[in-house]
Amino acid sequence: MRASKSTFLPFLILLFATLAVAQNRPAQYLDIVELKARSGAGQGFEDYVKKIVDAAKKEGGEPKWATFQVTMGAPRYIVVFYFNKWGEMDGWQQLADRMAKAYGKDEAAKIMRAGGATIESIDERVYTLLPDHSSKLDNFSGLASNYFVVETEVKPDMMTEYERYLSKLKAASDKVDEYPYVIRRRSLIGPTATYLTSLPLEKLGDFDSWPGPGEALAKMYGDEEARRLRDLRRRCIKNQEIYVITYRPDLSWWSSTPTTD
Repeated sequence: MRASKSTFLPFLILLFATLAVAQNRPAQYLDIVELKARSGAGQGFEDYVKKIVDAAKKEGGEPKWATFQVTMGAPRYIVVFYFNKWGEMDGWQQLADRMAKAYGKDEAAKIMRAGGATIESIDERVYTLLPDHSSKLDNFSGLASNYFVVETEVKPDMMTEYERYLSKLKAASDKVDEYPYVIRRRSLIGPTATYLTSLPLEKLGDFDSWPGPGEALAKMYGDEEARRLRDLRRRCIKNQEIYVITYRPDLSWWSSTPTTD
């Protein structure tokens, strides 16, 4: 779903939410907001988000969020909200209220208008965790500093076949010592038949030790079956994007307690 900057403010009012991340398991749902700053307005956009962070520091409470920047791939910012039950949304606060408390109503409106003007486009979608298709979730240890991400759009009539492929790939990935863990998700809101695969990435050198999916499949099932599975995957996929994202703590708010830092 694409929206112009004019929808940015009410959109965030609805989506700035409780960040509930389980300590030993990835959250069931991700609410992902992808934002592209206007050409030449990147610093202005970051300054705007920092003012939102400052408001959170002053007022405390919910919501919490994590902001990432795409460092390899099409440039954009990704704001992530984590939750485990839909009922958590009932406690979501409004951005406008928090900003008004922190800056005063008039100044907050001015900040939000100026910040909205730095946004070229926005895309929102919700993903659900696929634990039966994810690997080594027992190794999950919370937020990583970087992630290698594969976003895959599948032909709608091939979703069942694609998930059969993911089941096979999961079993193979479980046997790959070099993979720390692999989280796989499917879209619920936004573009249909879209899958998100993410692996924590501490350094680019990690790529050197990771075998490709084809290699993992061949090791598990043999060359002939691996070729059949790779062909199945190709027939299922409509579009795919691969990118690396980096956590931006200066654009994120993880605490519910006011701070003077």
